[in-house]
Amino acid sequence: MVFRSSGGIPPNNRDICIYPRQRELNRISTLIPNCDPMTYALFFPCGERGFRINQSYSELQFYVHCLSLRKDIFNPILYGGKLMQQYVVDSYVKVEGNRLNFIRHNQRALRVESYFGLADHINALATKLALDQVFHSFCPRVSLGVQERCNRTFRMSCR
Repeated sequence: MVFRSSGGIPPNNRDICIYPRQRELNRISTLIPNCDPMTYALFFPCGERGFRINQSYSELQFYVHCLSLRKDIFNPILYGGKLMQQYVVDSYVKVEGNRLNFIRHNQRALRVESYFGLADHINALATKLALDQVFHSFCPRVSLGVQERCNRTFRMSCR
């Protein structure tokens, strides 16, 4: 996956383009239920729909179900070889990208500013008890900002 953006911030979404005959291309979101069957037609030969938003299960739970081994039921994804590997990586990138988008757009609801006060309090206690180096070796990311953590997580998932 390659992306370009200003300031090194990962993009909010990915573009998947459909090239219909004799028309301009269409861009679709990865959240559209038909995205997986269109991308991986060998795994979904009957056109089963993929993950749909507003369900009682999460996107991660959906992909765990797709990759599960079930007794007496053939799962073509498990026999996909390198295409299965691509499907797993693509699914992981989708799940983590959507998690980062949720964090990015719900900062106020998550009360992120209160975490900074908690981190400052823990750092002050650790310094007072001369545990500064021990604490930072166990919790190195406490003092980092949320945006930086999101960027680091997204970069790790793209490697």
